[in-house]
Amino acid sequence: MDSNLQPKVDAHQISLDLDGLEDLLSTTVEHQVVEAQPVDEMESETILRLLRELTSVAELVNETRERLAAASERMGSMAAMIKLQAEQLELLSHYQGQATRVSGLEHKITLLKQELIRQRRPWYKKLYDVLTK
Repeated sequence: MDSNLQPKVDAHQISLDLDGLEDLLSTTVEHQVVEAQPVDEMESETILRLLRELTSVAELVNETRERLAAASERMGSMAAMIKLQAEQLELLSHYQGQATRVSGLEHKITLLKQELIRQRRPWYKKLYDVLTK
């Protein structure tokens, strides 16, 4: 049988008041021999059944403790995953802003390229464009 059910008591928590027990402690102790009483069969069956149930309860407590520890470990890993995903969401919003800025800059680059092409044309084509407008 598992002995995990022992109560844990700190030695500092136990304090005894021995005042008035000097007479009892100084006398000799007389003891009587008590004969063991026979236990009837029904009592022994009850005791055995109670011991089996106690063992079963102890096993269930250990199993529950193990399951709770595993659940706690999973909770910790899930918390770490949630933290990581929150950081990634912050980065995602930052990158979406950067992507919007990049697309605006690409549009400006396209317009500037068109203007550069128009500015590099020979002077007579520029004059023709001015006269035809």
